[in-house]
Amino acid sequence: MQDQVIITIENLWKSFGGKVVLKNINTKIKEGKITVIMGRSGCGKTVLMKHIVGILSPDRGRIFFENEDITKISKDEKLRYIRNFGFLFQNSALFDWMTVEENVAFPLYEIKRIRNIQEIKQRVSEILEVVGLKGHEKKYPSELSGGMQKRTALARAIIHEPKVVVLDEPTSGIDPATTSVIEDLILDIKKRIKSTFIVITHDIKSALRLADHIIFMKDGEIIWEGEPQELKQKESTHSEIDIFLKRLEF
Repeated sequence: MQDQVIITIENLWKSFGGKVVLKNINTKIKEGKITVIMGRSGCGKTVLMKHIVGILSPDRGRIFFENEDITKISKDEKLRYIRNFGFLFQNSALFDWMTVEENVAFPLYEIKRIRNIQEIKQRVSEILEVVGLKGHEKKYPSELSGGMQKRTALARAIIHEPKVVVLDEPTSGIDPATTSVIEDLILDIKKRIKSTFIVITHDIKSALRLADHIIFMKDGEIIWEGEPQELKQKESTHSEIDIFLKRLEF
């Protein structure tokens, strides 16, 4: 059975202040898979993500989500559209004044509009068990390690069961051992829920471990995309990609 496509991007262009940052992007995101968008800092991967989730609008081109052109929808419809997504931001972006459980519960209040306190507590308890934060409910972000902050942010990203989970540099700023823990957690969560994952990273090791499909960008363009095993075949890659692949030799 052929994989279903949840997001289709066609001929996407974007400029800021006369500088082109996305150039004729064409790609598809498959449902229920982990798609990794990678490349150097400033290559356009985060700008592309912001178009996918509806934060930015393209100069030209179209984005289809479940066959609906989201570049044509109204402002109110766009707010509803964004609720299809869960986000883990690069710096975790936890609310400093909220505890772990309050941070994680936030999407249940704001997106799901759940007001039953017992239901919220139950769902928060279940997700904190999954991410290994049981017993840390009352702690504030400042009391957490970098890895624990990432896990809290991941729990917040998935608790409302979004159709698509966007992880922006999920392993940045943490040590190699904690990186492995976060990667294990992402792979475990993928098995537990039916969401599609989009991971933005410049870490080739994480990309190869997590991805079902990899999109490689340079200077606002897609220079290569395919399966992880294909990326390792140096004769079929781009010279830019070889720079990243050299990290695997250490």
